[in-house]
Amino acid sequence: MGYVSARPPVGYISLLPSSVILYFAVFFIIFIVVGKVCSKCNVEKSVDGFHKDKWKKDGLRTVCKDCSNSYAVKYRNSEEGIKKMKEYNQTEDRKISLKKYQQSDKGKEAQRRSTKKLRQTPEYEEYRHEYNRRDEVKERNNKRVREDRKNNPEKYKWRALLKDACGRMNTTKSASTIEMLKYSADELFNHLYSLGYKDTDHIDHKIPLSWFHADTPQHIVNHLSNLQPMDPFSNISKGNCYADRVDEEYYQTASEYIIEEYL
Repeated sequence: MGYVSARPPVGYISLLPSSVILYFAVFFIIFIVVGKVCSKCNVEKSVDGFHKDKWKKDGLRTVCKDCSNSYAVKYRNSEEGIKKMKEYNQTEDRKISLKKYQQSDKGKEAQRRSTKKLRQTPEYEEYRHEYNRRDEVKERNNKRVREDRKNNPEKYKWRALLKDACGRMNTTKSASTIEMLKYSADELFNHLYSLGYKDTDHIDHKIPLSWFHADTPQHIVNHLSNLQPMDPFSNISKGNCYADRVDEEYYQTASEYIIEEYL
């Protein structure tokens, strides 16, 4: 026994009377332009404001997206919704899908956004403040710093160079170390080692810090051309009594910031 297909044959539309085709065309245009009224809030909205539903005649749900989302949030926060979510989160399928999402690029980006938003809240600041005051946390952080200082001494000497210069010139650190000095720790010590630097040496300013105006940019004061290794005794003896020779190009730049009596 044969069957009748529910699918119209090829070219079926072209067989319809022109008046019928025109009717459906007008209906479709009106539907797109005018939109649809939500059965929940009774507000007329564009078709973009409704989720798709293939079982509906017009292919859209009767409730708009806003009402659907509001109901979903309200249900998730209800006692029944919280209970259902806890039960669902314990299922193996949920654990697998959640792990897969968290490892995806989309999941990682969502986690970054959530963390960034959380860190901007007063509650998080208060939590971090109390957390960092715990004795075990202080000890753990101090241990980490000691190990890092031991393994990366050059990084700490690079930072100390800027900190010491700011303190002696009565200024404050206004940006990261590399932004203010305009060179890295590796670049600093490549320069010093090329001049015979030893671990026991001090980093000396050829033109003393006290010769510069207080508002002199730190990358000028601590320019590589103005730095040299020097043994502790010689450096302490030198003080700010005199300046060693610097290259002419650097001196022309630095002279704009040197106090007039030292020129």
